[in-house]
Amino acid sequence: MNVLVYDDFGVSTNSLKHTLYSLKKYLSQKYDVHTVNAKQLCDEPWQDNCACLVIPGGEDKFYQSKLHPVATEKIRNYVFQGGRYFGVCAGAYFASDQIEFERDTSNSVIGERNLKFFKGKAIGCLNEGFEYKKESGMMQALVSSPLGHHFYAYYNGGCYFSPWQDLVSSSVNISREICLALFFNTFEELYYEMITTGFPFKLYESYWLHSNQQVTLNEFNQDKFFIKGIDKDGFLICEKIGGLLEVLPGWKNETVLLGPDGNSFDMMKGLIKRK
Repeated sequence: MNVLVYDDFGVSTNSLKHTLYSLKKYLSQKYDVHTVNAKQLCDEPWQDNCACLVIPGGEDKFYQSKLHPVATEKIRNYVFQGGRYFGVCAGAYFASDQIEFERDTSNSVIGERNLKFFKGKAIGCLNEGFEYKKESGMMQALVSSPLGHHFYAYYNGGCYFSPWQDLVSSSVNISREICLALFFNTFEELYYEMITTGFPFKLYESYWLHSNQQVTLNEFNQDKFFIKGIDKDGFLICEKIGGLLEVLPGWKNETVLLGPDGNSFDMMKGLIKRK
């Protein structure tokens, strides 16, 4: 399978260089990394052997003029049939519904785009001083992931994404493709975390509703307990409110573990009982 990297008029030489270097460094054992031009994307059947199409940084307006309408339609069909698209900088602008780049400046580019993988507007730059083919607008950006990872990344002219306000309305139907894309973008990072460092217990508990919730355990004479969390095996950790209860060796007094397959939790009544 191939990873295809777009290389044609408008692509930044520097962005292309580093994109190819990174992809070959990390993917070359499993994939062949090749460049592809606009004519090839328009005329050749590249989709069947393509694991991912990468559009690097550069000038989006030239991508639009070279690739629309023939290649953009092929790319859309490729992605909606399960293919992958990776847009870097201008490639991210190009994949959005509309772009708003450097409004009210000599570099201004504002208009609709046709891939529409992001239902909203790609807006940039995030800082002042950007100039094409120069580093005057470059900055070292701190990136934080939902899993608490932090790292610095090179930034020079990229966008942020502003979804259409209509998407938050319950009257608007989100397509199956957009729903799946949103899900798998998050799932991919969570899955990588699980297979490399194990289940992210702290992240999981930060989103659930039960921390320090007071419940009644039916099996313990209607005693009251606080839910304290989950252990490494997925058992619910409950700590008794007052009194002494020696149950598990190695655990402090007043603590019990409840298996998820043997108990039911009535949230409305605050009651945990045997199934």
